[in-house]
Amino acid sequence: MDTCVQRYGRIDIAFNNAGIESKPFTVADQSLQDWMNVMTTNATGVFLSMKYELPVMLKQGGGVIINNASVSGHVGFATIAPYSASKHAIASLTKVAALEYSDKNIRINSISPGAVDTPMLRRALAAWQTDFETVAKDYPIKRIVKAEEIAKTVLWLSSADPSCIVGTDIDVTGGYLAK
Repeated sequence: MDTCVQRYGRIDIAFNNAGIESKPFTVADQSLQDWMNVMTTNATGVFLSMKYELPVMLKQGGGVIINNASVSGHVGFATIAPYSASKHAIASLTKVAALEYSDKNIRINSISPGAVDTPMLRRALAAWQTDFETVAKDYPIKRIVKAEEIAKTVLWLSSADPSCIVGTDIDVTGGYLAK
């Protein structure tokens, strides 16, 4: 944070986007090492980011934080317990932090993307022995979300327009959570 403040003078917007997946195992077969690795990277990574962003934003009088959660934090998917738990933790942490800092002009929200065309999704599809077309059938929009659509959602949340949206997890799943 110090380097950012020294270089740019302030931190107005932070997008905390940490995400790794675990090997696909049932809860009983999941290793503690994989569990800890995913939880540390995903949930603890977002916690630490906010821990150091918030004092800077408090000092400068405000800011916006957007945390990347996931559809997996809302819906159970077999064999990815560490990932789902980590993303649920991020959505919950977002709500708590929003309650603590919204009266200090710091707006904190999260987004929950569904299937997005990324290298991580491609690895998951290979592990699950399925493809884009099969997964897309489960989504009301009948396609996979594009990374650009996620970026546009983050940009909108970063703007002054949604000033009353606080502590909210935005569904960017193409309707998956509406089912």
